Amino acid sequence: MGGQYTRAMFCHQFDFLKRMGLTTVEGIATDLSEAGYDALWVKSHDGLDFMAAFDSSPLAVGSLDDLKRLVDDFGVHGIAVMPWCVPTGVDPVGEARLAAQVANVAGVIIPDVEPYKGFWNVALRSAGGIVPYIDALRNAAPDATVHISMHSSQYAHGALRTWEWLPMINGDVCSQSYWTDFQSDPRSTLSWDYGLLSVYGRPWRPTFPGNGTLESYREAERYLANLASRGYAVDRYSVWVYSGTSQATRRSAGSVKVVELKQADIALERKNLHSILYGYAAEMPQRRKAVERLLTILNEYQLDFPAELEDVDTGDDDATHYGNILANLTGYLAERAELERNLTRITDIIGQARGLADSLRLVIANQ
Repeated sequence: MGGQYTRAMFCHQFDFLKRMGLTTVEGIATDLSEAGYDALWVKSHDGLDFMAAFDSSPLAVGSLDDLKRLVDDFGVHGIAVMPWCVPTGVDPVGEARLAAQVANVAGVIIPDVEPYKGFWNVALRSAGGIVPYIDALRNAAPDATVHISMHSSQYAHGALRTWEWLPMINGDVCSQSYWTDFQSDPRSTLSWDYGLLSVYGRPWRPTFPGNGTLESYREAERYLANLASRGYAVDRYSVWVYSGTSQATRRSAGSVKVVELKQADIALERKNLHSILYGYAAEMPQRRKAVERLLTILNEYQLDFPAELEDVDTGDDDATHYGNILANLTGYLAERAELERNLTRITDIIGQARGLADSLRLVIANQ
């Protein structure tokens, strides 16, 4: 199984790097290594077409043999090549078959799943959505790692019905945390993405923008350090996109300190309350049983939640019960954080609870 990295750089097309004077494996590998990266995420195909159909560089992937050469050649220089692709959903099984072939060569594949023009066609929901694609991919490449790159807006989350298929992958959930594009700040962007995408039981690992300022990367670093202090260690990340960086920005982006993942961190991640709550609710379409199990989980954790939770009538199938539980959960977390007099913790916990609330409401609305 492949897919190991600490800092990865996305490459959309090799011919876009020509203007930067980067045209050879050795030149690119040296540039990346000096900037702090150990992996290059290369676009292998779009839909059913290899990238050589669009990329004029001799390094472009035009076949599985081309990909194998890239993996071997960059590997000599200490850079792990990992292919990424854009599935469109026009032929889910056919596209999954190609992605699996690519994954079996490199040991990893990173589908970029977005509900926008040129990406996944969400109008094909009647054909089963993304589930058949992920299912076919995993079955045809059982030993490969499948990371996912995705936009974490609430619209994307709902349009892609993320809860149906994201738990099926075995790699990272790489959020497109582009605070420069969103005209936001690193802390707000990362907090939102963490709250929305860390609840699936898969590692959340952000993708930073490659055109940020040095201070913005330091702010991202501080956020990740704070997250680690609370038990969620982010030990790797990626950057979008090589051709959109300058030497200064890619070095700044490549300098963000990561936290080594220890066994204690892994144990805390597995006990993450949000993951358990969301994972079970997503798997249980019967609302009554979901509420019953939710209360059981709360009791198992022996948390002093408001007494109102004990009064939920689990015999009623009304989705309002979810709203009541979530409201109480959010209130409890905010109150506990306030008692601890930690403003940073208050902001993050409320953000996570709101992300969970939004996720569960989407599940309920789409049942």
